[in-house]
Amino acid sequence: MRKITPEELKETINCNKIVVVILTQKNCPVCENLKVQVMPEVRKELPLIPFVELEAIANIYPVNELSEQFGFKSVPTVVIYKNGKAVEAITSTHLPKHYITKIQKA
Repeated sequence: MRKITPEELKETINCNKIVVVILTQKNCPVCENLKVQVMPEVRKELPLIPFVELEAIANIYPVNELSEQFGFKSVPTVVIYKNGKAVEAITSTHLPKHYITKIQKA
């Protein structure tokens, strides 16, 4: 999963039918668990779907600015985009099957 900037995110979601965006923040243990323990299993089950990470960084990409721009309230949040539109936002962390089911239904 590659990290991207907000500018790259806009381009990515508009160029792919379905994209999964993981919104994180440094020093967030729940975010780290999601990236290291949960998402690898999800990506393994859905290898054709692009997964990208957008990290909120104080003074560069602050959480409050990103939340206004992309419509999330906390980190981690997994946002499923379909045809350029957010169709599902999942906050916190869940079992891999939860994400797989939501992505497949998108």
